[in-house]
Amino acid sequence: CQDLICHGVPSPKVWQRYIHYREMCAGSAVRSASFRRKVGSWKAYSVSFVFEDDTEYVRTLHEDLYMRAFLANLCLRPSCHACRFKDMYRESDITLGDFWGVEHLVPAMDDDMGTSLVVVHTQKGNELFSKLRKKAEVYPVSLEEAITFNCAMTSSVKAHPSRAEFFLCLDHTPLDVLIRRYCRGTLDVRLRKRLILGIRHVLEELGLMGKVKRILSRR
Repeated sequence: CQDLICHGVPSPKVWQRYIHYREMCAGSAVRSASFRRKVGSWKAYSVSFVFEDDTEYVRTLHEDLYMRAFLANLCLRPSCHACRFKDMYRESDITLGDFWGVEHLVPAMDDDMGTSLVVVHTQKGNELFSKLRKKAEVYPVSLEEAITFNCAMTSSVKAHPSRAEFFLCLDHTPLDVLIRRYCRGTLDVRLRKRLILGIRHVLEELGLMGKVKRILSRR
């Protein structure tokens, strides 16, 4: 049994509305979609739609409306804000996820094209992974280190403060209007958390964390 480190699952209704919006803008039906188009960079990934007329829509994670709503937790299912499966130690044999923070913990594994995090929980999972690791480049880290920048492993995301209002308006207001209204100036929540954790990690490595805390406590 395999599970995933999951940020959350968006509403199917919002997704269908967005497909319709992109098709209206392109004047053609959607053939395929990618939420992690890694051409150029994994951390600054793009959202891509390919249409039946062979045209393509590509925008960065900060520019695409749907991705902005997703990262702002505006359109996730209610269960995602109280997920019962958030834990370091899970019932699955193996947990898979993106290795956010790999550039701080294992710089040699960071090529900005994506590094996977594999957490093995059981003997069965270990036996399977032992067979697969011969075909992969593997670097062991402790579980505590591995999830330092992966808060989605143990914590549910908080709902956007205007989530309820967003869904109340969804049936009578265009989706693009709503997302622009409620995600105005929104910073990628996960990037912000990883930036804070990254700064903290560097300060601790340099032995400056205590000094910074003392300075902040005086304010």
